[in-house]
Amino acid sequence: MPSDCEVVAEGMKEADRLEIWASNRSTPFDALRKGLERSAVCWTGVWRGRPMGMCGCISMGLVGRVGSPWMLTTDEITQAALPFWRENRRYLSGLMERYDLLFNYVDARHATSIRWLRRLGFSIGPAEPFGVDGLPFHRFEMRGEAVWDRC
Repeated sequence: MPSDCEVVAEGMKEADRLEIWASNRSTPFDALRKGLERSAVCWTGVWRGRPMGMCGCISMGLVGRVGSPWMLTTDEITQAALPFWRENRRYLSGLMERYDLLFNYVDARHATSIRWLRRLGFSIGPAEPFGVDGLPFHRFEMRGEAVWDRC
């Protein structure tokens, strides 16, 4: 999967690039590499034989079942939206068996990601300053009792 980091980094969506830079000054490759190294679970989405995105979940702490999910994609994600949606639901279902709480932050400028997170059933908090630049980000979260009928 390290080679997937290179491919996804090269074609990463501009909104994802802006988000990782604003949150922690990471380049696309470094963000993907760190995500891969730190994640308890990690997947690469492939479309037409080429990696189009990576996602994973970092376990947060020794006590409790808390995870921080992440996903970074290329522009090709729009061509594979429905299959990717189905895989995201399956992926998320597996995470909810492993964790009682999932949370992370999404750049308030990243409207597509915010819509995606809502459709998956995450609750979205109000925008607050976050990251190196203190730009508005929303905390998103899902607890174990999430209702899958919304998806």
